[in-house]
Amino acid sequence: MPSIVWPKRRNPNPGALARFGRLVHWIATCVAMLSAIGGLALIGGADDDMRPFAAVVAGLWVVSTYALGRGIRYVLSAE
Repeated sequence: MPSIVWPKRRNPNPGALARFGRLVHWIATCVAMLSAIGGLALIGGADDDMRPFAAVVAGLWVVSTYALGRGIRYVLSAE
């Protein structure tokens, strides 16, 4: 049954392009998680007046990296 997390059913027998889309998606997810950890270090090391800006930059980087990987998965594997 489709949901918000998975708009379409996953294909039980994906082709090579779908597998590549899934691989790119999970690599981007790992990069986003590592970026979140690096973002915490960036925020912690920033000056007091630059801390909100560092938080916004780190947050945007994490969200955009994850969304890019998710979008590539939708395009390549149609999931």
